[in-house]
Amino acid sequence: MKPITPVQTSPSLHQKDVRAIVQLFSKIAMMQGSIQAKKRKLMQGLCDLVDADYWLWNVMRFEPNNIPIAYDVLYNMPEDIFTAFAAINYELPKDEVTQQIIHHSTSNRHWTRRRPQLVSQSLFEQSDAYKKHLYRTDLGDSLISIYPINPEQFIFSSCCIHRSKSKPSFSDRDCLINHILISEVDWLHQFELSETPNSPPAPLPPRLQTVFTLIIEGYTPKRIAHLLNLTENTVRTYIRHIYKHFKVSSRIELTKRFTHGDGNQLPS
Repeated sequence: MKPITPVQTSPSLHQKDVRAIVQLFSKIAMMQGSIQAKKRKLMQGLCDLVDADYWLWNVMRFEPNNIPIAYDVLYNMPEDIFTAFAAINYELPKDEVTQQIIHHSTSNRHWTRRRPQLVSQSLFEQSDAYKKHLYRTDLGDSLISIYPINPEQFIFSSCCIHRSKSKPSFSDRDCLINHILISEVDWLHQFELSETPNSPPAPLPPRLQTVFTLIIEGYTPKRIAHLLNLTENTVRTYIRHIYKHFKVSSRIELTKRFTHGDGNQLPS
């Protein structure tokens, strides 16, 4: 089983894309409501960033030689597309796309691919999954992002976004935006969180989220202190907490994390 492997490049995001990702995080950090509502807001926000039409998030068991099992699911797609995916999981466990997902997930790392990077378009259109279930739908190109939750038990968070047939394929930029955003929201991938209205939407408190946004915008600690009516020492303390949270040691590393990601959105 050999996936399609185009020539590898090292794309990075434009500052406006990084700014849009951070602004989406900030909106959700301030949002009231359940974790489920925040997940829906995040996935819809991701679709807006890359001009996708449909999204599907679920927690799945992708165990080799067994039928995939869904433990939790949220989606915005039409029922015919969702029903088609559900039928493929249970009727066609040997589907080539599913097998490629299982194969790639053995690395136990978060990864993101366009569907044609897993299975060529011609092979996809020749598959039973397409001929039996998907050809009637409006499903165009897809981005698949798999995040390990409990690899020992083969449990993963699966975040997939899709375009309609009328739109062009996703670009490297779209794939990188998807990968970075999904990488940086641990709470998206949990499915046993309390559903109380005040459950925390993100690890960073609102004040640190504000400072984080200003750092990404390029503001100096002195300027941030002036804008937020804080002492510069307080701002530098906040910045140290932000660096610790993202496991970086400098502004350069933090910026690179949100412009380049970890590189696992590319075929190896």
